Amino acid sequence: MPSLAWKNLIEDRGRLAVALAGIMFAVALIAIQTGIYAGFVKSAGLLIDESSADIWVCAQDMRYVELTLPIPYEDLDKARHVAGVESAEPMVVRTSAFKGPAHRLELIRVVGFDPEGTLFRPGPVSDADLHKLRAKNTFLVDRANLSAMNLHGVGDTGEIGDTRLRLVALTQGTQPIVSATFIYTSLPNERTYLQLGPTIDTKSFNPFAAFFGMPVGAFDALGPDTSLSYVLIRAKPGADITTVQNALKRALPGTDAYTKTQMGDVTKTYWEKRTGIGFILGLGAVVGIIVGMAVVGQILYTSVSDHIREYGTMKAMGASDWTLHKIIIMQAVLMAVVGFLPGILVSEWVAAFAMAQRGLLVLITPAVALQALGITVGMCVLSAVFAMQRVTRVDPAVVFKA
Repeated sequence: MPSLAWKNLIEDRGRLAVALAGIMFAVALIAIQTGIYAGFVKSAGLLIDESSADIWVCAQDMRYVELTLPIPYEDLDKARHVAGVESAEPMVVRTSAFKGPAHRLELIRVVGFDPEGTLFRPGPVSDADLHKLRAKNTFLVDRANLSAMNLHGVGDTGEIGDTRLRLVALTQGTQPIVSATFIYTSLPNERTYLQLGPTIDTKSFNPFAAFFGMPVGAFDALGPDTSLSYVLIRAKPGADITTVQNALKRALPGTDAYTKTQMGDVTKTYWEKRTGIGFILGLGAVVGIIVGMAVVGQILYTSVSDHIREYGTMKAMGASDWTLHKIIIMQAVLMAVVGFLPGILVSEWVAAFAMAQRGLLVLITPAVALQALGITVGMCVLSAVFAMQRVTRVDPAVVFKA
């Protein structure tokens, strides 16, 4: 039976090519739309993924990782003295505007962190490049954002407010799909750019001393009036994470303490419920399915019509309708599998192109590919219904007609 189905399929190569093109289009559209959605959800939590912290301490009003209220700097020191806490590091996420060399404004998220710390690293960047952020008025950015910021590479400068800053390193794979451009810098630099709290004392922040090595504890010199977005916590080995979370909440009034997984879930839930992106991308996938069904249904119906005498002969020989239906279903499945392979390759190429050109994450995982394959097979089998109805109505006497 499979050989008969395959023979009917390849009899007209041109018609088969049209069918496979339609299936390939549908598969690519389904996989790309699903991959964009999966990549969107994952990229929304990239800041979380780039951290090795066990617990994130934040304001109780935090909605997702980029939308939260400040917490006092003194919470950092308090957190370090909570039972079960091995280390604590500060992080600040603020929105501002960047002016590149051509004086073109770009909305940005400034992420201030401790370059000498161990709980956050913005992508695949070396320790030497992170160390450069200890120099005054320096930052690093995802290489995919260079054109958006009107920058060409390391050494270029731009402005945030009245402060001129210099690009000292590049990273990659750190830019969320729907977010302002991320730039990363040390916490003292972030305070200078956004003028949060009192001006940094240049005596305590010596750019040369910073560049050649400043201990982590130097961040304590920022002062108690500095506000933070998060305190990143590493628990002591063997400590119960839930117990440490509860202890942090008691010690730091007005805050919440989330595990890394919980932070990811909060961010994912926010974007899924507060935006229509899933619905919009789903509509695109439905369009691909409709196009694929129309093409496959037409090809199968035409194939059955071309071989109607053969089907009539089989019925005259005693073949049941289900036997004939299985031949058509086998044709549909073969078309789905053969059309799926180039379709998924196209979607992988699109995903690689999007990442290379704009750093956008289109996540074509094995799960996404299997989902696309399942939808494709279902689409093709459903399209075969029209052809099966044609076979069901065939009169065995057709074989005796001239």
